[in-house]
Amino acid sequence: MHKPEPVRTYRVLTVDDSRVLHSIVGRYLDGSEFAMTGRALDGDEAMARIRELNPDVVLLDIVMPGLGGPETLERILRWNRDAKVVMASSVGTDESVHDCLAAGARTFLVKPFTRDDLIATLRRVVNA
Repeated sequence: MHKPEPVRTYRVLTVDDSRVLHSIVGRYLDGSEFAMTGRALDGDEAMARIRELNPDVVLLDIVMPGLGGPETLERILRWNRDAKVVMASSVGTDESVHDCLAAGARTFLVKPFTRDDLIATLRRVVNA
């Protein structure tokens, strides 16, 4: 009898100043091939978590107090130019989205997003 291949679990770090969003993302990832491996409330904390956890994907809010999303994206990509970063925001302007994509973010997710949107976006990013 042939054993099925084990399903890979991808580690996701969520960076957002909203604790509610962290718990929503955690619930959305349950039962998928993605697992929330960590969370950070701002860019400085994100960099510490990234170095510690080496996530497969970073879900990064654009607007945060302190070190914001675009600056955090820049630091992440200086640390690992191949990092897979998905920007997320409810207030992203076309210009800020364009700037983040031009800087190296893989894609952009508009909040609020559905479970299906999140999983589909993460799948596209890890399979690209």
